[in-house]
Amino acid sequence: MRNRLSSHLLLLFALVGIEIAGYYAIYRASMIRGYETSLIGAGRDLLLFLPIIAMAVWVSAFKKFKGNWILFTTAILLFSVGMVLL
Repeated sequence: MRNRLSSHLLLLFALVGIEIAGYYAIYRASMIRGYETSLIGAGRDLLLFLPIIAMAVWVSAFKKFKGNWILFTTAILLFSVGMVLL
């Protein structure tokens, strides 16, 4: 079975959605306790996904990469979890 970039891009977009939900939960929890988190920092962290997704499309489309995308997707998963936790 061949790994297709489209399935991994779907996972990346799902990670972005989960990341947005995580940042929103952090924002709401801090507002309940009287603090205000930085929306600019959350936006900056979410915009880090743009070059990652663009690089994946570039490697797949223009460089004709036909290899395995699982390692790439796993690295991005750990990267996104780390961004929300820190």
